[in-house]
Amino acid sequence: MIETIAQLLKAFSDHERAQLDAMRIEHAPTIGAMYEGLTRDILDRAIPPQLHLRVLSGFAYFKDQLSGELDCMLVRGEGQQIPYTEKYRWHISNVIAVFEVKKTLTADDLADSYNHLRTVARLYSEYVASEEAAGIQVDLRWPRRVFGQITGIAAPPHDQIGSLSFDLELIYRTLTTEFLGPVRIVLGHHGWKREQTLRNHIAGLLKDRLSNPAGMGVGSFPQLIIGGNYSLVKANGFPYVTSLIDGMWPFLISTSHNPVRVLLELLFSRIDALYSTNLARDRSNIQEVMSSCLRARAVELSDRKGWEYIYDELTECELKERGAEAPWEPAELTSAQFTIICRLCNGDDIRTDDPKFSSFVSKEPGGLPEFIKVLTATRLVAVDNMNLRLTTINCTAMITPDGKFVAGENNAGQMQVWSEHKLGKPLDLSNTPIVRARDPNP
Repeated sequence: MIETIAQLLKAFSDHERAQLDAMRIEHAPTIGAMYEGLTRDILDRAIPPQLHLRVLSGFAYFKDQLSGELDCMLVRGEGQQIPYTEKYRWHISNVIAVFEVKKTLTADDLADSYNHLRTVARLYSEYVASEEAAGIQVDLRWPRRVFGQITGIAAPPHDQIGSLSFDLELIYRTLTTEFLGPVRIVLGHHGWKREQTLRNHIAGLLKDRLSNPAGMGVGSFPQLIIGGNYSLVKANGFPYVTSLIDGMWPFLISTSHNPVRVLLELLFSRIDALYSTNLARDRSNIQEVMSSCLRARAVELSDRKGWEYIYDELTECELKERGAEAPWEPAELTSAQFTIICRLCNGDDIRTDDPKFSSFVSKEPGGLPEFIKVLTATRLVAVDNMNLRLTTINCTAMITPDGKFVAGENNAGQMQVWSEHKLGKPLDLSNTPIVRARDPNP
């Protein structure tokens, strides 16, 4: 469904954008208003009306503090219309997403938008730390699951997060903030002609601020930056996720896939988490292909704490060869890995220090350490002290008709759709060896 909606909205936005581009208007505020209006129209068409969400412009607030003026907000609940205007004042706790809209995204616009949206993140942080938010119950199972997928380590209880190493603790805290706070999006209806240029500009923004890195933490980056046909996306698990590379988190990734699809993935994933809907569910079996742009690791140096970054510089040729999309595939497993996944799906306890487990995997290439490394790299399993834990909501493991062992998340029907596309038939519980594990509290 999401792919169909994305294609329709992309065609609509391309047509309407061409109409706006043809208008010979040089008055900057009017130009801005036109493209902001187009953005609101696109969102109004995408969001199901029965959810009673609103798309408007104005300000987010907390107590007596106001954000800067926001081109577009997706909000819930009730707000206040600012007298004699079409703009609104909305409490930060009821702001689902905010947009900084540009006709054409330039390097200066990118820097300005970064600063502008960072104030929204700061406003939400102040709200979360206040007495007003103290009694609110928050369900953190989603970011805890994502933490396990990124690091291969199961998150400890929330009140024991301090037991993690500093770098892992910062990843966990960033994920929880990203999950709870408004989605921040920079939307340039036009941008650069090459994906590499967008990547270079975000790296340049980081480099320019090395002498004064305040406000350049991972959590300060917008969750999505669209520049024409290319996007930079936060890999925070909502919905895109990456695994650590040499201990560093590839937290910002880029793609040339339909930017409307990427935008809807972020918004629908957030709405699904808030309202238990299935807007992000898709039957196309197509996934966006992305490349790491920025990697980060939290470090402590003497009395200083901060983030260390690496820019993964790729040529335009390499980015084009990567492509924009590919079929979704489950993880292909060895017989031993499949056995362990099946036991976890069945609810068995498996300890990595159990002599029987060690003996079972001893003949695998690389022995026990390599087995654990490869198993957690599937992002289906994480290590909880000495225990193996699933990181999925609904893990499905199966043996295909040609004898391959596979497993994958099936919460949004991924395995079901893959089976229909790849095998030509739906999952058949009666004829195909299938093991399914449903998290009772997803």
